[in-house]
Amino acid sequence: KSSEALPSNEKILIEMGQHLITKIRAEQPNLPLVLYGRSIGSGIAGGLARIEKIEAVVLETPYTSLVDMTQEIFPWVPSMLMRFDLYNMRLSELKIPVKTLILHGTSDEVIPYRLGERLAQKLNCQFVTIAGGHHNDLSDFPGYWPEVLKFLNTIPN
Repeated sequence: KSSEALPSNEKILIEMGQHLITKIRAEQPNLPLVLYGRSIGSGIAGGLARIEKIEAVVLETPYTSLVDMTQEIFPWVPSMLMRFDLYNMRLSELKIPVKTLILHGTSDEVIPYRLGERLAQKLNCQFVTIAGGHHNDLSDFPGYWPEVLKFLNTIPN
């Protein structure tokens, strides 16, 4: 399992995640592995899901890619200045689709809601809208935990 095609900064983040997964699998080989990524961490979870055998992914306040996000917020910034991309849309390239849940707030002031919505459409996965949810408070909303638990309960042991 290699991440050689990734840019160096992104490669380092993914390799750190791979080391952690290897350690978890050594200690708990039969444990279903669910990756959780929030905000920029959604790109790391998405990258790991492409190269590691996992059961599911939960992405909170994700983006399609950092380049897309930068272009949405700062359209005058040239995309070539981005040091790494963490491109979540690559999850759609998986030969065996990974069960995925995306949660996003409609009032997210950091990552536009439409990017999470666009990612969910591309991945054809479960998408939970948290009406009025901001970037850092989704778990405070009443619908958040029931949806996460319902999703986790669908993952076989």
